[in-house]
Amino acid sequence: MGGAPRETPRGYIGPRLVPLRKEHFVKTLRILVILLVIVFLSVAALSCAQSASQDDLRKAEEARVRAEEELAKTKKELAELKAKVAELEAGAGESQQAGSDSSNSRPSSSSGSSALHTPAKGSAERQAILDAVRAKINWSKLFKVQKLNVKGDWAYAILQQHDPADPSNSYESFSALLNKVGGAWKCLWAVGGSDGVSIEEQTGLTIPKYLQKKYPDAPAEIF
Repeated sequence: MGGAPRETPRGYIGPRLVPLRKEHFVKTLRILVILLVIVFLSVAALSCAQSASQDDLRKAEEARVRAEEELAKTKKELAELKAKVAELEAGAGESQQAGSDSSNSRPSSSSGSSALHTPAKGSAERQAILDAVRAKINWSKLFKVQKLNVKGDWAYAILQQHDPADPSNSYESFSALLNKVGGAWKCLWAVGGSDGVSIEEQTGLTIPKYLQKKYPDAPAEIF
């Protein structure tokens, strides 16, 4: 036990290598092929996932752009509809006034009961006239008064809408004809801008001449 080391036989050159059998080589090769296939499939799956993610992002962006375009289109159509409704309401009010047979709603003919004048700023008469125009055109803010003549129960004004909160917004001037019925001012007609130009082109008359013809009881002096 633990004695002298064993003697190595003469001619010994170490352990002999066992030759690799063919079936071992084939098995190893198959394993390598399987591993390569697994790696290939993993890479392909990752690539497909990235491609699908990019495609989803592209579709989402296209949907967002379409939604914004539809929203802008809807807003434009709504603004046009509001303008059309306001125009129809103005026309309906004018037609109703022209076709009414009630004595209470007929324009007063007392055109010469007082002298021609312009109501003073801050006066109750001026405020009542402007409020009647506001009700006619559905406007709650201020007016720049370019002209305001009153005689008897009739008034004629040239006004421009004014919004102190938005001074950069410029409005076109328009004409308004009012008549006092039952002690209260009522706006019979309020048109301006392109509508006023259209009337002048169709009739060949200026707005004051057109109103005198349409409302013959209105005194000519107020125009």
